[in-house]
Amino acid sequence: MIRSFVHNRRGNYALIAVITMVPVMGGVALAVDYTELVRQKQETLNALDAAGVATAQQIVANVS
Repeated sequence: MIRSFVHNRRGNYALIAVITMVPVMGGVALAVDYTELVRQKQETLNALDAAGVATAQQIVANVS
């Protein structure tokens, strides 16, 4: 049975496609996760910048 499978060429392209799709899909998943990480980091930095500006405005308003 195994010998007939090895010598049979039918379905080899599908098998190769399935085997190569596993790392490709893993790479896509990693790229999506990294993109989300960068977006969240930028959103956090924007919030920190806004908090800093608001704090500076409060300090200036209380000094005057």
